Amino acid sequence: MKMQRVRFILLLLIMTMVLIPGCNSGSLPIDHETTDPTTTQTTKKTPESTVTDPLDGLTGANLYNAIMLPKFEDRYMFKMVAENMAGVQEITKYYSNGDFKEFYTQNNETSITVFDDKDKIIYTYSEESPVCHFIQYEPREDGTYEMDPKLLLEVDTLTVSEIIDFNGRVTYYYEREFSGSDSYVSKYWIDVKTKVEMKVEVYLNGDLISQSIVTELQDDYVVPANFFMPPDDKELIDLTDVVSGTH
Repeated sequence: MKMQRVRFILLLLIMTMVLIPGCNSGSLPIDHETTDPTTTQTTKKTPESTVTDPLDGLTGANLYNAIMLPKFEDRYMFKMVAENMAGVQEITKYYSNGDFKEFYTQNNETSITVFDDKDKIIYTYSEESPVCHFIQYEPREDGTYEMDPKLLLEVDTLTVSEIIDFNGRVTYYYEREFSGSDSYVSKYWIDVKTKVEMKVEVYLNGDLISQSIVTELQDDYVVPANFFMPPDDKELIDLTDVVSGTH
C-alpha cells in the first residue's frame, strides 16, 4: 500500500512538470523556402531542432522576424530574427551560399558585432543609434581591415500600407528604404493572424535581388510574445517605434 502511494505521488509530480507553462515551452520553427531570383532553383531550409533552441523557455522576450538583407556577391547577408529585450540573449542568423549558419551573442552591451572571417562581411547594431549598418571590410597587408563606406546604409524611410491579401492569407505590407551609395528597398508582407513574416523582397536600384517566402506554418506554431500588433479594420499604423528599437 505504501509503495502504491509513492508511485502515485511520483506520477503526480511528473504530470505537474509537464503541464506547468515554461517547463515544456518553446515555439516550433517556421518552414522557409528561399528562392534565388537569378536562378530557378529553390532551396528548402531544414527545420531547426527545438531541443537545442536557445529561445526555449524564455519568457517576457520581445521576439520578431526582422529583415531579410540583400544578397551580396551571391551570398545572403545577416538576418536578425529574434531578440530578448530583457538583456538575456540576441540571435542573428546568416545564410551563405545556401548553407545555414547561426551566431548567438549575449546582449550584455549596447552594440553587437558579428564578423564572418571567410566572407569578410560584418553586421553591427547599436541601441544608441537604431539603424542597420551593412559594412564590408577589406583586408590590409598587416592583417587589419579597412571599411568600404559605400556599403554603410541607414534607414531613410518607413512606409506602412493597408491590409492586403497574399496567397489567401490576410496580410499587411510595409517597406523600408535605406540611404547610401545604392538604393536598397525592403518590402514585407506580415500575416495579420500569426504576426509572421510571409514574404520579403529586397530591391537594389529597382532590381529584385533577394526574395524570401514562408509557404507553410506548423499547425501548432506559437506566436512570439510581445510581437507588434496588426492594424485594426485596415487602418494604417506607425511602426517607427517598433523598428527603431529592434534594427
